[in-house]
Amino acid sequence: MSHASSPPFIDWDHDGKITEAEYEVFDVQIKYYTDGSWPKTNEQGETGMQVFKRLAADAPRKPAPKTALSLKTSWDSEEEWNRDKATIKWIFPFIDQNSDGKIDSDEYEAIQQYKKKHADWQDRARKELGLTAPKDQ
Repeated sequence: MSHASSPPFIDWDHDGKITEAEYEVFDVQIKYYTDGSWPKTNEQGETGMQVFKRLAADAPRKPAPKTALSLKTSWDSEEEWNRDKATIKWIFPFIDQNSDGKIDSDEYEAIQQYKKKHADWQDRARKELGLTAPKDQ
């Protein structure tokens, strides 16, 4: 049986947030697998995983304004980046690894991995850019 490698399988719409509905389904899955008294199939004869996959497929993909921005994985200029990511304008040169003035999806994916790896990623990035962090070190 193959397992998803990380929690995104709870986050159906991959917006980085786990909604109540998403968590509820996940919670039910856990019960299906860990609690012997839970029925392994529902009235339709579906297993917990089949139900989960069906619900995941039907999950509403409402592009909320915040989500719409986070689906973007490339920016054609620093100005464009600054418009979308006003709160972290300073990080553009850190993500733009090849210094071509654009952020492509590979560069964006790299920063996402970096963020997952380091809880203090903003401090680390600032240091690498030679910026002083706003708070005392």
